[in-house]
Amino acid sequence: MSTSRNIKKILVTFDLNKTLLYACKKSQIANGLTDLRLLQNIVPSEQIEGYNVYFRNGRPELLDFLFMENSSLFEVGVWSSLDSDFTGHFAKSFFGRYYRNLAFVAATRREDYEGVLK
Repeated sequence: MSTSRNIKKILVTFDLNKTLLYACKKSQIANGLTDLRLLQNIVPSEQIEGYNVYFRNGRPELLDFLFMENSSLFEVGVWSSLDSDFTGHFAKSFFGRYYRNLAFVAATRREDYEGVLK
């Protein structure tokens, strides 16, 4: 007799920009904005629609841990305050072949939940 157990997975939800990666417009770096000067000599991981995208260190290890070594333990999703197009593009870029394994990719513009500043 076999018994099946319903094992619940842990849902891990990531924000994209400034958590998994750092995305900034190429023009911001070229103009030498103070907080971006450190990026001038670093090669971006990707260039997507006018943005330089820099992945955080440890990306391959994180992806292997979540999707290969522990896929039975975790569901992974992405939320971002970026618009839906950039959220999708950046998530596809960061997660690569694991993008299809994401439980969800959701975008909520900051204005939708904070309101518009006047």
